[in-house]
Amino acid sequence: MQDKRLETMQSMLITMEKERGHSEKAARWSEWRKISESRREWQIVLDRLRTCRSWEKWSVIEKTDYAKILFSPLTVDDELLKVFIRKGDSMLVSN
Repeated sequence: MQDKRLETMQSMLITMEKERGHSEKAARWSEWRKISESRREWQIVLDRLRTCRSWEKWSVIEKTDYAKILFSPLTVDDELLKVFIRKGDSMLVSN
């Protein structure tokens, strides 16, 4: 729930920048919020995931929800979430 409120606040701030005529600033904020594998935060979240003892027991939905929480306040698109879950599975799931 908390990550949803933070996301809402960030969206409101971006909207306010647009309404003030600061579309370039709003675009920079929007772009900053998007996670990518090349960002430092991606590795930080992977490192945090290594401490998760429940990952292999969770469904894809639970893993998705947990990943979104870990990435918050950044946003992650569906394709990148799939990549993250595959990486998590390869790191943590017993064979």
